[in-house]
Amino acid sequence: MSKLLQLKWWAVLVGSAVDHIASILIGGVYAAVKGPAFSTSDWIASLSIGALVTVIGAATAAVIAVDKPVRHGSAVGMVGMLTGFIIAFSMAPAAPAWYTWAGLLAVVPAGALGGYLVALMRGRSEAD
Repeated sequence: MSKLLQLKWWAVLVGSAVDHIASILIGGVYAAVKGPAFSTSDWIASLSIGALVTVIGAATAAVIAVDKPVRHGSAVGMVGMLTGFIIAFSMAPAAPAWYTWAGLLAVVPAGALGGYLVALMRGRSEAD
């Protein structure tokens, strides 16, 4: 059976929702506090916050799924990457190109990290 079919997609959907909703809320608050002019350090902070939120969303999916935590966490990252591609390339650029690419490249490893942390908390030596 395909590894994609072995995923518990409900868990991935919930984890992705946690990731996206938290990103929108935290990003909105951060932008409101900082104002419209972002410096390079603001973009880096935003990127770090986004990666952390993806770790949390992926961990949520891994907990719900019970098994294959890294695979479920990575799937949350892939959903985030797909969403990021759609947003980044369907709108006029509001962020520097390096930020867009860094975010797209960081999201799957951040998802895998979230799943791996759940596996470690469960005391498993093998994550998947």
